[in-house]
Amino acid sequence: DNSPTAVGVTEVLSEGSAAEHNAEHMFTGKQNFIQRGDVLLQVNGISVNTKEKVVDIVSGLMDKSRIQLKFSRERTGFVQVGFPAQDFSMAISPKALWANVAQSVGVPYTCREACDGSCLHVHKPTMEIYRLCTDFTVGDVPSKYVEARGGLREESEAKFDNTEPLRLEPASEADIRFAQEKSRRIKEAREEAIGPVTFLG
Repeated sequence: DNSPTAVGVTEVLSEGSAAEHNAEHMFTGKQNFIQRGDVLLQVNGISVNTKEKVVDIVSGLMDKSRIQLKFSRERTGFVQVGFPAQDFSMAISPKALWANVAQSVGVPYTCREACDGSCLHVHKPTMEIYRLCTDFTVGDVPSKYVEARGGLREESEAKFDNTEPLRLEPASEADIRFAQEKSRRIKEAREEAIGPVTFLG
């Protein structure tokens, strides 16, 4: 995007400096990564709103090895999705269905008429289990989405925090047991506080 009020990231090229930055910082948490949909606000503290202004500032720097960039990212914007087993990482629309993403990436699972568990993947930092054969969207956190449908939280609270990458690996039996136990403890604590809850739908 190169409108008069924004310099947007439309793609992170694999051979560029942004890709090098992402490779170093994507999973460390020390610095934010750059992805499609981000909007560049400042270069070394100077506000920018056109690509030409960015080029002018950068070309005039004596030391181009240390450039500070300030970006903004829409809270409900693209999610950086990674499937390490498929060597895949890309910013995906939060409205995309997991089943379509998994199929296009080539994530193998054998669910057909019903889920047989082969599609289950885990996001290790949160131990959230994702069922790729369902109609959940990329932007929804499955357990929180179910709670939102049951009226236990706002829908906005059920969205994935896209300031972090969503890295999915095949879930082991231990991962699934851990997630089930975590869910059970949360449910018991909630029922103790507010009484039994019946989910809708």
